[in-house]
Amino acid sequence: MTGLNHGMTVNRMFNSQSSIMNKFLFSIILIMICSSAFGTTVKKLYEISIPVYSQSSKERKEAITKAFEELLIKVTGKKDIGELEEGQALLKKSHRYIRSFRYEAIEKKTTENLESDAVGAVDEQGFDTEIKNMPAVSVAIEAEEPQPEQNLIISFDEKAVKNSLWRSKLPVWGKTRPATLVWLAVQDQNSRRLIDSSESLPLLEYMSKYAYKRGVPIVYPLLDLEDQINLNVTDVWGGFKDSVISASERYQPEAIVAARLYQDPFGIWESRWSFYQDSEELQWRSSAPDQDTAIQEGIDYLADKLAEHYAHVPTSGNENSTLITISDVNNLADYDKVSRYLSSLSAIKKVFVSQVQMNEVIYQLDLRGSKNALKQAISLSKVLVEVEDPFAIDLPESRFNYRLMP
Repeated sequence: MTGLNHGMTVNRMFNSQSSIMNKFLFSIILIMICSSAFGTTVKKLYEISIPVYSQSSKERKEAITKAFEELLIKVTGKKDIGELEEGQALLKKSHRYIRSFRYEAIEKKTTENLESDAVGAVDEQGFDTEIKNMPAVSVAIEAEEPQPEQNLIISFDEKAVKNSLWRSKLPVWGKTRPATLVWLAVQDQNSRRLIDSSESLPLLEYMSKYAYKRGVPIVYPLLDLEDQINLNVTDVWGGFKDSVISASERYQPEAIVAARLYQDPFGIWESRWSFYQDSEELQWRSSAPDQDTAIQEGIDYLADKLAEHYAHVPTSGNENSTLITISDVNNLADYDKVSRYLSSLSAIKKVFVSQVQMNEVIYQLDLRGSKNALKQAISLSKVLVEVEDPFAIDLPESRFNYRLMP
């Protein structure tokens, strides 16, 4: 008996250690994701997927217009782009911006036959005879509406879309965007808890999908022991700013959101959101008949505010030209990397090499946005870091100094 107990104890220890190791590995993976997430590049920004019922030309045309409006919302950050005169003009020509399209089947979730499931369940419990002897009952089953069986995936021409937006004096939000760390507290019946991103929850799935639809990269905390020590559900629920910001420091996010979500006695979903970025602080609320809409409204407000800060509208005048000095450019590969990077920024219209000396390159930049918009765009990347040049006292204010990061 002693040996048996010892074996059970060893098994419990092994299972416990295995569980701890799995959580540890999961934490490492999430830390890697979060560490590389800030200043995140939104992948496939100019590719939109729309569910369709058929491959008819009529439905394809409607889907293309819908997809293009979704793209414009993502790129401009304006949810009402389809209501603006400039947006409506672009939507009428949506087919002109297509690079390619394809259809992909939607993977369907398989469901077992309801009758065989029921019989199998009662058979295992020994009630099969009683079920068979029961009188037949007629059950009316409402037919389900047909669901789309395929996605139309449309790739739009990035350069053509950007040029049209700039000509229309509309903002353009680049691919590199600030990652927002989201602390989410939910009240379920009479209890409140912080939502763990490792859980498979429809709430988290919808939030992530809708944030992606708006082009907002979001990440979640690990909620490991360190997070539990630094922050609890009361801090998030009560909107205690200092505690939230302090607990977020380990993730080094570009922005932070603390949100709480609950259903009132009348069935209405209420949400409150607090946003922190540098010295800026915002709060907003939303009320909706369902949980998804409450989440959607909160993400929409977040996306709108970030776009106001980072999406660039073309400007005119002296603000449209500047010099930038990049140091630690040690070889042709570094030079190519910097040149490609500068050319990729939506805030920059043209890039010219002004001077090359030793490991330093001076570029002249023609800007679409302001100089401040350029600095914001560069700050989101891990390509360049701003440096102070002690010998640049007499240089014009229009010159910036950066160093190429290894």
